[in-house]
Amino acid sequence: MSSLHVITSFDTVLFYWCQRCLQMHTAVALISRYISRIGDGFIYFSIAISLAYFDESGMGFLCSCLFAFVIVLPLYLLLKNIIRRDRPCDRLSLHAVIQPADTFSFPSGHTAFAFAFATTLSATYPAVALVSYVTATLIGLSRIFLGVHYPADVFAGAALGVTCVSLSMRVLGA
Repeated sequence: MSSLHVITSFDTVLFYWCQRCLQMHTAVALISRYISRIGDGFIYFSIAISLAYFDESGMGFLCSCLFAFVIVLPLYLLLKNIIRRDRPCDRLSLHAVIQPADTFSFPSGHTAFAFAFATTLSATYPAVALVSYVTATLIGLSRIFLGVHYPADVFAGAALGVTCVSLSMRVLGA
């Protein structure tokens, strides 16, 4: 059995486990919708602009975020369109709780941007590291519970976000 087959099988088992949790606890779907909305981008923008306006470190944070997102976005789109992995709601003929914005699932863009934001925020404001990473993790998990991503999609999105920020911080000398 190939490594890819083993990973895909394990990923599908984890996905179904999450779906069973969703069926057992109907509130999970509602909560997941709201948590997923945090990852839509408006809150990141609002926080970054507010910090740039009200805090002396905020402008550096805003610039770091923008630079990181400029790296994350094309890599995310490139990976998604090269790998072209069907979403679990399409591949497994399940009903997704939300309508995905596009066709492919790997990597999770919501998770990539959530972890990019969390990593940048944590580097600038270490006191909020725990809250920012917990929030990013919840955003990733919500995407699985909503039926639009496999666990590996979320893991890859998290890795992409953290890696791109680490790269951007090296480039910026931060």
